[in-house]
Amino acid sequence: MHAKSIKLVFNLVVVLAVAVQGIAVSQAAEAEITTGNAGRSVQDVTAAMSYYKPDPEAARAARAKIGAVPPVTDSKRDLANFFRERGQAAASLGLIEQQIADLREAYKQGKGLDIYASIIGDLAAAEANGGNVQTSLELRREQIALAGNFPSKALVPYTVLARQYALSGDINAASNALAQAESAYEKTKSNPRSPWAKNQHLWKYQIELSRAQISLAQGKTKEAEQAVRLALDAWHADLEPFKNRFEQGDGQAGNVRELLGESIEQVLANAMLQQGRVVEAEIVSREVLSKSLKRTGRYSAGTGKALTNLAGIISAQGRYREAGILAQEALESLSKAGVPPYSSFYGGATKRYAEILALEGKWAETLKQYETLAQTLATMPDTPSRFTKGDLIWGMSLAKMGQATKAIPMLERELKETEAIFGEEHYSTAEARAALAMALAGAGDITRAGAEYGRAINELVTRDANDADEEGGGARKARRRAILLSSYIDYLHKAASQNHAKASESAAEAFRIADVIRGQAVQKALAASAARAAANTPSLAELVRKEQDIGREIAAQFYLLSEVLATPPAQQDAKAVRELRASIDKLREERIPLKKEIATRFPEYADLVSPPPLVASSVSKLLQGKEALASFLVSDEGEYV
Repeated sequence: MHAKSIKLVFNLVVVLAVAVQGIAVSQAAEAEITTGNAGRSVQDVTAAMSYYKPDPEAARAARAKIGAVPPVTDSKRDLANFFRERGQAAASLGLIEQQIADLREAYKQGKGLDIYASIIGDLAAAEANGGNVQTSLELRREQIALAGNFPSKALVPYTVLARQYALSGDINAASNALAQAESAYEKTKSNPRSPWAKNQHLWKYQIELSRAQISLAQGKTKEAEQAVRLALDAWHADLEPFKNRFEQGDGQAGNVRELLGESIEQVLANAMLQQGRVVEAEIVSREVLSKSLKRTGRYSAGTGKALTNLAGIISAQGRYREAGILAQEALESLSKAGVPPYSSFYGGATKRYAEILALEGKWAETLKQYETLAQTLATMPDTPSRFTKGDLIWGMSLAKMGQATKAIPMLERELKETEAIFGEEHYSTAEARAALAMALAGAGDITRAGAEYGRAINELVTRDANDADEEGGGARKARRRAILLSSYIDYLHKAASQNHAKASESAAEAFRIADVIRGQAVQKALAASAARAAANTPSLAELVRKEQDIGREIAAQFYLLSEVLATPPAQQDAKAVRELRASIDKLREERIPLKKEIATRFPEYADLVSPPPLVASSVSKLLQGKEALASFLVSDEGEYV
């Protein structure tokens, strides 16, 4: 499937388990990751990494704990605690499958004990991260049922249930669960015998975090940011009550609290990224990494995940070389922390690095990353399919490295799945179709390649800047488009070589496509200029804001739909999928009249945002006498004149 952004809340719950195995840090010297370098350089990040020294004993202890043998005892409490702690140790190394198995045993042994509800919460989080969405939801509902008539015990489970419903695509159920949490909050607040004083801020940030997740799932990024900031305010306000809730010196509990704060900040970074505020997102993500380094050291699962997230944000700015450096640091951090290469943490980081290498045009290195990952996972029966069945970048790297026949079935499957999710006319479908065409051309099937290119190119070329929000991707999308369009020019050259009668037609088409590729940087500047012009025209600015907001909502909901449909059918909610598709269709219908009104009332703005590419026949009419125009293009495929 497509490379996707981080699963915010599911990963949020998983990384809480990482904190339990937090590695102590000894600093050789104080080093800071500064926000002033955001948008410019990551040298301060790489320099700071060397100052944080790991505690090798802590890593060895975590590995030893996951291999511990259960005690011989009839005590269900002792057995429940053993399997729960061993599951937490497995989670710290990214071993989700072992974590689930151990927590299922803890769940079995803990039934009827006072720790049962908290074990259910741990298992529900693990099941969600393992892709068992419906099982996780059932466990959350069981946890709520155990609360009985005590709203204070049901409040947090309702907030987590809301987040999981949102990520499973059921926005209505998510909103209902959040309403239940808010109702419990008000009931607890008005009950003089409730633990309101010591828990009010904890409950507040859980509620606001759920509100933020629901807003992000809907593409309402501004509302999401507002909710996340309220969650952070409540998290800070909870410091003193937190100290009173736990015994002084309870380092494990403090570690969990700090990690939760970092996770909330990462949600804020994602909200900013979805709004296109990439430098601000980088600043927040840098702060998360800095805190993780100080808390767990250079080599830890938490630091590896923070580096992976930051690499993604840097990549979204088009700074691929620096993003690659951070992705390599992430893999080293995970590896030296003892995280196995077959874990979900390591697999995700590897795919992020491979994507960055591809965007740099380093196809041999890209393919090496995928092949190494595939070899590692070949003997693992429970490996998530997203790491083994191939994806767009993997297929493209095969085609680029002369293995087109191997790439074709992978890209055919990718196209089929993408079209099922997004529809035939969506940009992502056009990308997948063009990638397949590239592989077909590489295998020598020029006829079929031409047919697939014919169905894809118009969508790749004519999709205007305003639609970028709907399709998502930013700089990464622009780079992928340039790669695919360059492959199309190479196909035109091959087709003309085989059919000289169409040489002139192919040359004219290549001229048009070359202008599109070269014009991407210019187009970005024009779009920025258009945005400034819109800001000075209030009526236009309001129309553009509405149209772009709807575009972001569509992009977020398409992403959510693709995530839901990537899960096994048994884990999907058919009703939620239908409602999500209906919501997307409704938003797209709402967007059409706005775009028409902008084009009608402000044609200059529309032309500035989406100028048509140059056509050879039009240019030739402007030339006089002995004048000629030479067009040059340097691409991954070669140099063209």
